[in-house]
Amino acid sequence: KLFVAYRSFERLSPFFAKDAHQAYYFSGDLFRSFPVNVRELERLTDRYLYDDRFLYFFCDQRRGEQVRSLEKISYDSNSILLVLDEQYIRVGSSIYCDGELVEDADATQFRVINDSYAKDSQYVYWWGLKIRSADPATFHYNEEQKHYEDKRFRFFRNKAYPKAAF
Repeated sequence: KLFVAYRSFERLSPFFAKDAHQAYYFSGDLFRSFPVNVRELERLTDRYLYDDRFLYFFCDQRRGEQVRSLEKISYDSNSILLVLDEQYIRVGSSIYCDGELVEDADATQFRVINDSYAKDSQYVYWWGLKIRSADPATFHYNEEQKHYEDKRFRFFRNKAYPKAAF
């Protein structure tokens, strides 16, 4: 059971709400409460909220799989919070995808391509997973043929296929 302060209840986004005492995230067909500093809670996007110590991300799917989870990311309140797109966010010098840390991502060089792909100077990522066979310098979306490719491979999700196979 949830005890809600109805007079102060406020819907923040399709995924979040709060009242004078606690915050809620929408999970399936009901709200679940989570501990938070309600006085400091602010909306960043529909899926992201933040307070003075944490960034909260509602994840309804991850890499095509349905999940309903609330991810909590600790951060320094002086950090940069920069939303890059619906999946990716910069928190200080780190990059997160759907609430998970993107390992080894260079936040200063990181850029979102589209369709859950991103890259920095060292790696190409699909939903935060490194595609080790991809060359970030030549990785791009081939508009004419409607696929992602680099100088050697075509890509579907995080899998590489030799161009000679097509």
